[in-house]
Amino acid sequence: MSSGYYFSLTYDLTLSKAKHLQKKPTETRFQWNHELYRDFIKFNIDQAWMVSLIQGHIGYFASTIASDRVDFFLISRRSCLNSGTRYYARGKHLFQERMLRIISYIGLDDDANVANFVETEQIFFFRDKCCSHVQVRGSAPVFWRQKGIQAQIKLDRTFALTNHLFLKHMQFLNETYGYVICINLMAKSKKEEQMITEAFETHIRANVLNETGYEYFDFHRHVGNQKFENTNPLIDKLFPALDSLGFTIENLQNGTLELSQSGICILKQDFSLETIIGVLRTNCLDCLDRTNFIQGKVGMAAFALGLERLGIALKDIIGREPYEELDNANIKIQNSLIVNFKNLWADNGDALSIHYTGTGSVISEVTRLGKRSFFGLIDHGLKTINRYYNGSFEDKLKQDCLDFLLAKHAGAVTNSK
Repeated sequence: MSSGYYFSLTYDLTLSKAKHLQKKPTETRFQWNHELYRDFIKFNIDQAWMVSLIQGHIGYFASTIASDRVDFFLISRRSCLNSGTRYYARGKHLFQERMLRIISYIGLDDDANVANFVETEQIFFFRDKCCSHVQVRGSAPVFWRQKGIQAQIKLDRTFALTNHLFLKHMQFLNETYGYVICINLMAKSKKEEQMITEAFETHIRANVLNETGYEYFDFHRHVGNQKFENTNPLIDKLFPALDSLGFTIENLQNGTLELSQSGICILKQDFSLETIIGVLRTNCLDCLDRTNFIQGKVGMAAFALGLERLGIALKDIIGREPYEELDNANIKIQNSLIVNFKNLWADNGDALSIHYTGTGSVISEVTRLGKRSFFGLIDHGLKTINRYYNGSFEDKLKQDCLDFLLAKHAGAVTNSK
């Protein structure tokens, strides 16, 4: 707990800006010290005495656009409902296996919570407005795990035993965020990733999901030979939806809510996007490296669209689409706002990865610099080795500590007996 935990005495960090404006109560799924307050809650102690602790990352920079100051915040909140490290199963039912050092990982649990679910919010203040945009990430909502030294992937449950929990998870997203489009970045060239993708898509096809869309993008195939700019067609495809989606916009002069992030999406038979979305839900295998890279580009597109609504054309200032400028590796001639934005999202990717795997993101250099160097390739390899070591030797203790903090440990021990 030496890093990656945040609290504020004046601002409930579990809530997005929109929920603050709507006077919503604390989001306990993001409150990592919720169990420590259980006696306060039992005796109805005023919430003012309870300071929420989140796990994730918070970053900030200030810059200038059109001679006016912009203050930009990035807040990531990881859910504590299906919490844990990369290779260890969450919840009580597999605690005994974990005690026997059987490495296992579940994408979905029996309460329809997915692993590594993170809500990431961009907030920027410009002139007399405060704008917020939210994205989410999370494991593919099917039952799968990795076991053994080679971390082989296995699907744990049949379609029939999974579907009701898949639907419960999607319903939760719709009720919480509105219309949702799922962006799946897993590789078809990797048999085990394709296995999860096929299971995911089978559930989407088999159900009437009027409030959910799906977009498949084989990240590894498109960025082969380090061509990370080949991800831009995906952002191009999503751009009209983001444009209609909008922001949560607060008028700072009177504290009123001027606009909410909302929309409509219809899934067609060929899985193409027909209309508008409310929130993007992105996943790869672990929802770390590929996911953070794509979310950063979506974040820049959304940031530019938010500024455009406030009368500033960032594209004209920079000279091309801002999310395309993220690929520019010549930092010396880049607008300082772009450089700060890239560093902020790279820091976000590193922080979320450290909690989950024990190392920073394997492609944070690409997010930060716009390219991968020879030393970046070496760093990728070293981090991969370190992740394997952590999963094999270090993560058990970390998992037990997290379970203890979240009051899962005692129940798990009782259950294992």
